[in-house]
Formats: sequence, C-alpha cells, structure tokens
Amino acid sequence: MKKLIGYCALLVCLGCDEELTPPEISIELSPIRVPDFELFPDAGPHHFDFQLLNRGDRVLNIESVVFRGDQHCSFEFQGPDRSEVTQAEPAFIRGWYRPEGATEDQIAMEVMSNSHIHNPLIVPICGRGVQPDADAGTDFACQVPPAGQPDCVE
Repeated sequence: MKKLIGYCALLVCLGCDEELTPPEISIELSPIRVPDFELFPDAGPHHFDFQLLNRGDRVLNIESVVFRGDQHCSFEFQGPDRSEVTQAEPAFIRGWYRPEGATEDQIAMEVMSNSHIHNPLIVPICGRGVQPDADAGTDFACQVPPAGQPDCVE
C-alpha cells in the first residue's frame, strides 16, 4: 500500500510540473523616463531604480543585460542584483543619470533571458538635461536609439 501511495504521489508531482507556465520577462515600467535634470554646477547624479519581473511560474534566467547607445556617457547602471528571477523575487537595477549639458539622451536596455516572449526584452530609457530655471520645452518621445548609435567611450 505504501508503494502504491508513493507511486501516485510521484505521478501527481510529475503532472504538476507540466502545468507550470514558462518564464515570461516583464518590466514594471516601459519606457523608463528619468525626470529632467537641472544642470547646477555641483549637482549630483539623479538615481532611479527599476525591476525586472517574471510573470511565469518557472524560474526566469537572465543571461545578459546590455545598455547601448549612450553616446554622451550620461548613464551608469548597477545590477541586476540576481540572475534567477521568480514571481516572488524580482531583479533590481539601479541607474544614475548625469548629463554634461542641455541635451536629450536616448539609450536602450537589452535583456537576454530564457523568457518565451520578449527575448530580447528591449526597453527605451531617456533623460534630458536642462538649464536651471529654463523652460524645458515640449515633452520628447522616449525611443530606442537607432541601431549602430555609438556607445560611451571614456
């Protein structure tokens, strides 16, 4: 009888695995728009955080995160803080934005993972430097920069 119960339990467990949904990468906000940065002489960088989420039941494995198109060297990033993401535990990324002048910056984050959709996940990130007390003007579209736009070279 114990063997029969153990065998049934094994079959139930094997069947459960088939019902788990595959990993599905998501982000809490897209595009990521950094607030206008006022260019005071001693201004420190503006920091911002965001999360990579998993909408599936199985573990999401983040293989790489690349930021491209930062031709003005205005952005810096740290993270993600984990490479395995579950529904209960997102991955956090921290960014810093400090433009050198009054300019609009458009970059892209590309995330490769084992997600069954959005692979790679491409997220536009943008910010704008403005002179203090100046009218920032119209809102600008936050878009993925064109392919081949140069990256920051320090």
